[in-house]
Amino acid sequence: RIEPFGIVVLEAMRAGAAMVVSSRGGAGEIVRARGEALIADPFDTSALGGAISCLLDDPMLARRLGLASRDRVEAFAWPRIFQQYEDLYRLAQRA
Repeated sequence: RIEPFGIVVLEAMRAGAAMVVSSRGGAGEIVRARGEALIADPFDTSALGGAISCLLDDPMLARRLGLASRDRVEAFAWPRIFQQYEDLYRLAQRA
């Protein structure tokens, strides 16, 4: 129910899968609500079930979320992450 980062979320995003992610832990910070996934509190079974049903009942929404997540995952590609770290280290050296 709680995942600190959730590499599986990035893998699902890369695959273009529609997702319901936990609001607890890192997954809810990776995606934007209704942008790339639906976010639900895993301890609120009614909300979690409702989010899952929403994706199952609305294939157009599921497709839109899946396509958007494929675009969003590029923000987490290793070359981009490396560049961000490199920029941060350069900034720290100047301080």
